[in-house]
Amino acid sequence: MDDELKLNRFRKQDGRLLLESYGSCEVPAGCGGLVLRWVRQDAPIHVHVRTFTHAQARLSIDGTELSHGRAELTPGRHVLGVTLTGVDKPSDAVLVASIKAEHRRMPPIVPPAEQWQWRTTEPADGWDDVEGSDEGWLAAREAPAPEPRQQFHEYLISGLQDEGAIPAGIHDIPDDRPWLPARLLRELSGSDTSTKTPGTVWYRLRFDLRASA
Repeated sequence: MDDELKLNRFRKQDGRLLLESYGSCEVPAGCGGLVLRWVRQDAPIHVHVRTFTHAQARLSIDGTELSHGRAELTPGRHVLGVTLTGVDKPSDAVLVASIKAEHRRMPPIVPPAEQWQWRTTEPADGWDDVEGSDEGWLAAREAPAPEPRQQFHEYLISGLQDEGAIPAGIHDIPDDRPWLPARLLRELSGSDTSTKTPGTVWYRLRFDLRASA
């Protein structure tokens, strides 16, 4: 058979196209197969955000709450917002996270801890948008990895660290935040208060999503 008549999908050379792969149970026909699909450079990218923290976490990207940690994004600048509630001690607020583009051969986005920003007072509307103000936000610091409290925690934490994720934590809580729990204030700033209500911590991360590696 003439070579020009053979079907060879890997010979596409158009620089405007990228190859996506869908495997395992993502294939419509069932588990175990593999489907390859060519897409435009500017096509939306399916991303999966994985996080671990001992607090209760709510995730958003560009102001839209995530469902099961997944979103469809265009290449470019984005903001990941994380709201932690029930923070009762510093280790509760340690956050480990990665952002991975699904179906594309790209390394996960695992920024240094200092690239995360945090605050303990409720931010204004639009805080998790690309144009959100930096006023009142502090740079996080690298923190010790969270201690596993349940059997499956070690699996989740080690999986994120294997991808290169760096634990980020809060620091230098000032004394004029009486709504924070007494134990958290004492451990971080040496202050004493009778407040018992668990605190809330807001994190955000600006990141660039590229079409290819």
